[in-house]
Amino acid sequence: MEQAVAVAESPQDSAGEQKPLGPFQLPDEELVQRIWAWFKESSSAKAPAAKKRKKDFRVYAGRQWDEGDEALAKKLNRPALTLNMVLTIISAVEGEEREERQDIKYFGNGGEDDGAAWGLNRILKWIMQQCGGEFTLSRQFRDGTICGEAWIVPEVDFFDDPEGKIKLELVDDCEVFDDPLAKCPVSSDSRYFIRQKQMTAEELEARWPGSVERLTQAVIAHDPGTETDGSGYRDIYSEPGRIDTPKHYDSKTKLWTVMETWWHQIEPGWVVRDDATGLLEEKTPEEFEALKAARAEQVQQVLAARVAALAPPPMTAMIPGMPAPAAPPVPEMPPPIEAVERPVRRFYQAFSVYRELLDKQPSPMPRLKRVPYVPFRAFFDKDEGEYFGLVRPITDVQLQHNVEQSVIVQMMQLQPKSSWMGPKGSFHNKVEWQNKLAQPGSLLEYNQSRGGKPEPIPVQPISRHLIEMADARPQTMRAISGVNVEMTGQRQGSDAGVVMEKRKKAARTVLAPIFDNHRMTKHALGTVLLAYIQKYVSVGRRLRVIGPEGKAEDVVMSADMQIGRYDISVGESDESMNDRFEALYVLQTVLPAMMKSGMPITPEFVDLLPIPPHIRQTWKRYVAWKLTLEGAVPPPGWEPGMPNPFLPAPGAAPPLPGPPMAAPPAQ
Repeated sequence: MEQAVAVAESPQDSAGEQKPLGPFQLPDEELVQRIWAWFKESSSAKAPAAKKRKKDFRVYAGRQWDEGDEALAKKLNRPALTLNMVLTIISAVEGEEREERQDIKYFGNGGEDDGAAWGLNRILKWIMQQCGGEFTLSRQFRDGTICGEAWIVPEVDFFDDPEGKIKLELVDDCEVFDDPLAKCPVSSDSRYFIRQKQMTAEELEARWPGSVERLTQAVIAHDPGTETDGSGYRDIYSEPGRIDTPKHYDSKTKLWTVMETWWHQIEPGWVVRDDATGLLEEKTPEEFEALKAARAEQVQQVLAARVAALAPPPMTAMIPGMPAPAAPPVPEMPPPIEAVERPVRRFYQAFSVYRELLDKQPSPMPRLKRVPYVPFRAFFDKDEGEYFGLVRPITDVQLQHNVEQSVIVQMMQLQPKSSWMGPKGSFHNKVEWQNKLAQPGSLLEYNQSRGGKPEPIPVQPISRHLIEMADARPQTMRAISGVNVEMTGQRQGSDAGVVMEKRKKAARTVLAPIFDNHRMTKHALGTVLLAYIQKYVSVGRRLRVIGPEGKAEDVVMSADMQIGRYDISVGESDESMNDRFEALYVLQTVLPAMMKSGMPITPEFVDLLPIPPHIRQTWKRYVAWKLTLEGAVPPPGWEPGMPNPFLPAPGAAPPLPGPPMAAPPAQ
């Protein structure tokens, strides 16, 4: 009996054609060589941008004087002042992101998925709030705003929670080496990704038993040389004889450098429709053959059951009055497999140290069609092919501002202070003049016969243009960055709050590229977190989540939540202060007119108030109860356009006032 399989036509390779092996199918030594080729390609392309990003962080931290400029200022007896306006500008943008946090939300592809999507949103809220995810996202936004690029990755921590606690980890930019040919701002099209992470020998042994001994033997066999970093420590470098190459082992800190590599391969495969969910699933040729064998066995079992049902029952004596035994149910024939053969993209992961491969495996999340590391990037320099942040455009103005302020202070220090002049011999007692000149009520004598009395030396004022130029630098920095005075929390004169909010909104429009890229980052992160939740949160696990009203809610992971597919959106958070204040400013003019016309105020108005959740909940209950007593609450299910249920139907007598009359007693 042939197996029932519905297969679409697809091009077949010739029998004698040899397909090239992917990196995963290569021997371990060749795979390590391929990883190092990727690393050299990425590190060479990243080197110019890495130097600029280090300078961006130095400027942000206030280390804004070069050694040459600082030595020149010291030689000229000029103070090297640092008035760090960059810190204020970056903090203002970071504060705007914190006030305008956007939530990641899942939506089911169909109406039947809404319950599962609600549960996934509760679990995601647990990751963001209970596991500190939103704070890590804010740190990623700050670092990306400073230098132009910052990375984040989910990690499953089994030390804090034996069942696994999904956390978000901020990855240092110096550890990351991405595909230089990737064009997507969130690296969805990266061919490979490498992270260099330093680990202790204990961590290596816990994760890969016996790895330290293997690495030690490999180092001895390859003779790493005697290079050190100049501190007297024996270190292992990737290229012997070159101390400017990455370290594999640091003798001072006793840390090994582990290279985590992700990449994808285009391989032959099958796309099969799942009978239970109706969703398309990718299968390897081996998995598809196993599926066909299992389906053939099911078909044979059904045929055997049908043959057994057609066989005559054995002759047994019938007891009078006893019904005849019912025929056994006949099982249904399983549907044919709906499948099509086509190339699929499959991701792999490997760990290596020095020239040794520790582990390699297919991605533990086969549905995730990207690298789990997600970047946030700011502005793109197409000419240089690199991303930069807000610090770089305003660095020159900041450095010039420091120089001008230092010059002004030096000029003030060199000006004469409380100096006097007079004809020779006019000071009767110079020592007395020096000691008592600044004391109030002092009586000092001078020799009038010497040609005149002493007079104070006039102080030459500093040039007004120099003062105005120094004051103009902060304004120039705000104009370049797009961060106005209102966004920094300052008020100009006696401007109203509505005016300040409008100006802050205008500043957010200028910074729209940064916030838009952050939304893209959260969208990609939502895809990654969905794969982590479906993989590492087991069915039946109960999580306790704080609800929108401040009450605790229990969420149980279900099988539907693990197998479903969901759409992702990034929108305003329920706790966004900017959204609430904008609505309140609009209602300031609308509410008085509504109350004057007798229109009731809905309980949802209380949600806009920036007060604790338990107070909002209590207030909403009082408002709802008052509206209920006044009869201003529409009945359940009533929508605009429906007839009024409290009015009689056309042609019917109006209802009598008072309670309904009781029916007369039965005779």
